[in-house]
Amino acid sequence: MNPLYLGVVFLLTVRGISGTTVDVLIVVYIGFRLLHSLIHIAGLNPTFRLFSLGIQFSCLVTLTALALF
Repeated sequence: MNPLYLGVVFLLTVRGISGTTVDVLIVVYIGFRLLHSLIHIAGLNPTFRLFSLGIQFSCLVTLTALALF
């Protein structure tokens, strides 16, 4: 598991931030993390892996913003 993701989830938990938006972002992040791993294992087009990483990064940035502000 990504330590940055764990840190953001810890910060969200400590600050008591929850809700539908947070839940959806976490599910999307984990879903695209799994998709990224499957694409990597299957040896498919690396462009799909890059797209998956982009989605993960945007979810992580949004979760970080929600945790900090």
